[in-house]
Amino acid sequence: MPVFKPDMPALVVALAEFMQATVQPKLAGKEAYEGRIAANLLSILKRELQQGEGCRAAELLQLQQLLAHEGKADELNDELCRKIRSAEMDYSNSELIGFLRSSVLARLAIDNPGYSAYKKACLEPNSQT
Repeated sequence: MPVFKPDMPALVVALAEFMQATVQPKLAGKEAYEGRIAANLLSILKRELQQGEGCRAAELLQLQQLLAHEGKADELNDELCRKIRSAEMDYSNSELIGFLRSSVLARLAIDNPGYSAYKKACLEPNSQT
């Protein structure tokens, strides 16, 4: 008989469902508030496990295209920050704006997909806001 060994995302999902269905209804006051925080953190962790690697890979590719060379994500982000600070690259650069917008939306998709401005931005994909 095969043994099912759940992966990390499945374990996080199971824990989040347990917290929401079994633990959360039994809590009151401060503990209920802290329980909601814990459940929210588990939801963020679940989305990070499901989407994080793909988001980081896409961001690296976009950074390499924006800066026109390869490199590590941290180094490329540092370079981009230097170029923005020195005004070598500014907000009139549509590629920069596109990169920043997609990076923020990808992060919000993990951190807080219920955020109203995120939802609005997803409905208006060509908006610069």
